[in-house]
Amino acid sequence: MSLIKVRGGSKGGRTLNYDAFSIKKSGLYFNSFFIKSKNFQEKKSVEIFFDSENPYIIYFEFFDENTDDGFGLIRTGRDSVSNGRTTKAKTAFSKSNVLRSLIDSPKNFEIKFSTHQNKFYAQLRPNFELRIPFTEKNKIDS
Repeated sequence: MSLIKVRGGSKGGRTLNYDAFSIKKSGLYFNSFFIKSKNFQEKKSVEIFFDSENPYIIYFEFFDENTDDGFGLIRTGRDSVSNGRTTKAKTAFSKSNVLRSLIDSPKNFEIKFSTHQNKFYAQLRPNFELRIPFTEKNKIDS
């Protein structure tokens, strides 16, 4: 058996110790652990890619400069030392029903690196935590 410490205080244990991002109405949020562990504090933009054969995979490529097809990375938090980054990704939401359906999901998606694609990626696994009445089953996106 191993013990897992529950952190108290103002952060309330929200700090993640793995590379992850979350999906918010305002855009995508890359956690500070990911940004810091990859030394991406100075990255300016991220390009987003979807797999044409698997709608549950999203890819990211980060750049030192702003790119024509990229989304700008914005430092989050009130102080200048915050490592988390967010990007306004409304265009990406319009291109992916899966991504759009996960807006404001409490889930954090782990980010990994694909040596095959040479990009970071995450699997957007379906969220079975949300429930709907059986009578509304036809409203579920297929």
